[in-house]
Amino acid sequence: MNGYILTEIHTVCYKSKLDRGAKSLSAEIIWKLKDGNYPISQNYNVYVKKLANEVDKNSGGMLKKEQEYLGVAQVEAFYVYDFMVPSGTSSLKFIIQGRGTDGASQKLDDCPYFQLDAEGQ
Repeated sequence: MNGYILTEIHTVCYKSKLDRGAKSLSAEIIWKLKDGNYPISQNYNVYVKKLANEVDKNSGGMLKKEQEYLGVAQVEAFYVYDFMVPSGTSSLKFIIQGRGTDGASQKLDDCPYFQLDAEGQ
């Protein structure tokens, strides 16, 4: 996936507290390609990993699921609305996986990400 490396990723977030320490998150995630050349039909898979407050040796600090698929974007932006963040989550790691026109995609471990503190006010 040379040429499909993302260089910039940021988010604007809105959080509200719910019962039992859970939170609701709405966010806009925006990114840019490293070389600035945008293929006609580039797609991006968007995933999130919920990282736990306490590191469990068996889970690698992750809550139950390894990652959760949020959706696909055909532009360099993705909106998350009313995403439930359970109590005990210390941060959210949003992963952007580029997919080429031929269907090839980056390995998730090699994809750019944005890590958001879920404990902030």
